Amino acid sequence: NGVDAVVKIREFEQKQGLRNCKVAIISACSRKSEIDSLLMRDGKVIADKFLQKPVGIVHLANNLKDLLGNS
Repeated sequence: NGVDAVVKIREFEQKQGLRNCKVAIISACSRKSEIDSLLMRDGKVIADKFLQKPVGIVHLANNLKDLLGNS
């Protein structure tokens, strides 16, 4: 699943001394506890942004600009 993949990416970045790449999670989850668990795990940030499905193209584009503009 995508969250497990992001956790592995974060572990790799840490082991290699790399800066975290930007990650946005797009999911149909709606409960705050679910969303929080997608953004943080074991006190560590695993994703920079959460977008709830369905995501319109303008909303997606604006969030990606925001995410990548802060690199």
